[in-house]
Amino acid sequence: MESTKNLPEAAPTQYKRVDDFQELYANNVFLEASLWDMKLVLGKLDQRLGPNTIVQHAAVTLPWAAIKVLRYFLGVHLLAHELQNGKVFV
Repeated sequence: MESTKNLPEAAPTQYKRVDDFQELYANNVFLEASLWDMKLVLGKLDQRLGPNTIVQHAAVTLPWAAIKVLRYFLGVHLLAHELQNGKVFV
């Protein structure tokens, strides 16, 4: 096994937001998959417009490798949330 003593330390990740950054709420996600990536279309239930009406307001397309990493981190965060707050039922 190779020693990690001689490896350079990774620089910490810095996050910067663009001027028009938006924070949105979604309680519905519609998935569109292709061979190369997956699009997550985000929306919100708006029953004022009729029963079971979803207003879609944003989409994010991620490559499959990013989906796999996201799946892992969502699982970690869900587990931590359930340990502190109890099981989330669907």
